[in-house]
Amino acid sequence: MDLAHEIIEYQKKKNSNDTQLAFEIHLSVERIHTIKGNSALATAEEEKKILDFLRLHR
Repeated sequence: MDLAHEIIEYQKKKNSNDTQLAFEIHLSVERIHTIKGNSALATAEEEKKILDFLRLHR
C-alpha cells in the first residue's frame, strides 16, 4: 500500500482531515496535500514520521 493510500485510509477511519493530521504530525497542510495527491514523494524523514504516527494511532 502506498503512503497516500495509507493516509487516506487513516483519515477515513478516524474521521480526520488534512489540517488535523498535519498538526499532529508536525508537517504543513500543503505538504500533506502534495503527498496524498502524489504530486511529490515524501522524503525519507517525512515518510518515517507519517508511518510511525499512523501505526501508533491505528
